[in-house]
Amino acid sequence: MRAVLGTTSYPDLAKTVFGRRADLAEQARTEERIKLAADMMRKGSKPTRKGPWEEFWDALPQALRLHESITGTRLVECSADEFAALFEEPTQNQAAVEAISRVRRAQRIGLQAVSTATRNTTTSPLFGFDIHVGNQLPIQTLEDGLRAGKIDQAHHYLDPGSARSWTSLILASHYENYERCQLSLEKMLSDTRFLEAVATSRPTAAVLLAGGGAPTKDKAILSRLLSQPHLENSTLNYFILDISFYMLESTMTWLRGYISQTKLFRNATLRAFRTNVLELGQGERDEFHRTGAALFIMTGGTIGNLPEALAMASLNRAAQRGDLFLVGIDTIDGQATGIEIANAYRTPELDALLRPAVQAALNLAESTEPVDTALMRKTFTLTQESEVPDTNCVAATLEISGKRLTLFTSARYLEPRFKAFVESKGWEWLSTIAAGDRPHFKQLLFRRN
Repeated sequence: MRAVLGTTSYPDLAKTVFGRRADLAEQARTEERIKLAADMMRKGSKPTRKGPWEEFWDALPQALRLHESITGTRLVECSADEFAALFEEPTQNQAAVEAISRVRRAQRIGLQAVSTATRNTTTSPLFGFDIHVGNQLPIQTLEDGLRAGKIDQAHHYLDPGSARSWTSLILASHYENYERCQLSLEKMLSDTRFLEAVATSRPTAAVLLAGGGAPTKDKAILSRLLSQPHLENSTLNYFILDISFYMLESTMTWLRGYISQTKLFRNATLRAFRTNVLELGQGERDEFHRTGAALFIMTGGTIGNLPEALAMASLNRAAQRGDLFLVGIDTIDGQATGIEIANAYRTPELDALLRPAVQAALNLAESTEPVDTALMRKTFTLTQESEVPDTNCVAATLEISGKRLTLFTSARYLEPRFKAFVESKGWEWLSTIAAGDRPHFKQLLFRRN
């Protein structure tokens, strides 16, 4: 509902709804009415009594610009699909259509469960919600980035609103990477070759590298690993590593709610570490291997946003012989290149994710240009920054005070080249799985030599 009306909080939603009814907006009790309605929304109450809550639902159809025959009672009682159908007439606004598209994508990938699951805070005895701080998180400062002409991409996830912006991005109708990755990941987790590799290596730990913000993937991984015979009477140590506290908090809150609701994953310990995945070492290696081998996982094409050689060197410091590495990549195998790839990044949701770091960069450069105006000027080019040969690397750049600044890079690989690159770092390729109707998004499985 908030997405449809473009509001960000319950009070804003109530204010917008009441404001579109002149008979309610002009009454002296409007502020009190807004507060009471917002409180009822937070509690998830049904409009069963007279007062502001019932008035809110009576006013809502008009605020949503629905047909006059649609009543508040019908909105309360209709299913999610019936609610979505109300906005599919050609006369309805595009914002509503986009909002419903996000709801449906959330349903497909299972992300909508967070709205109800987080109400129950009872957790598994083995579930740790604390976010541990790992190494010293040595990332480049924005000042150094301005001088070097490139921002460390970690800065886009260090703002308090980054987790919310990320969720909006992955649910946007034109952004398919998260869903593609999840489909190929689930396919890999069910594949015979993956299950045979797990049976051979018998990992007792799973380590999600730069894994914040993907709780439905965590759910899929936990479900598959905990069903394996070697863990029937054992505990799986599940580590989520990310440089962003806010992405970790978002993921752990979702998982805590899901576990409370379903009572699943009782024989898993979940631990979140705020750390730089490019700086892993002996301490992490010891932690990950306390009870056996480890399965390292990097999903979503994340390795394409990192310096690959540094990422593999860090992984090798934390891994030992017999460990598994499952990595998701976006490929250019049979895929259009250039402008077609760049167009995937021309979205308002991505701009929202970039906005805080770009605003900070403008401030440091003493520029008075509005951040939204600056973001409209960003350009996309193909570069050769990747350390994997024959890779298409998209770079988003922006000129600030006469100097070109790279905001982020994202690599698309030829699968044979990427596979050879990882093998050159001491890993044996075992299997590749593609994402069904999106075959250029792939999951590759390796074992440490």
